Amino acid sequence: MNLSYLKSALAFVLAIEIFNNKDEKALAKDAFIVYLPLIVLGSIPVICFIALYKYQDRLEEQAIKNRIEKMYVGVSLNRNIMTKYIYPVFLVRRFLFVLIPITFPDHPTF
Repeated sequence: MNLSYLKSALAFVLAIEIFNNKDEKALAKDAFIVYLPLIVLGSIPVICFIALYKYQDRLEEQAIKNRIEKMYVGVSLNRNIMTKYIYPVFLVRRFLFVLIPITFPDHPTF
């Protein structure tokens, strides 16, 4: 899922860049088509964080594992309370890596 998330984020951020360079008479429908998927992509890490927080005491149960185990597979739940949140943080980091160069095209390095 990580690679497809990154590809989707790149595609939609580039679509925003193309949309912003269009004529000012662009339709509202075009804005909806461009910005809605970006909002969905931005909300995926938040949804993952909320799900992990909601089920934090039950992550070892088989019913929960069957539903959301991909969000914390390979992470030791006994080490630190925050280790289970590595996946949402990783997604936010990838999203920012895509968003920063598009947002600041005149400053490719800081």
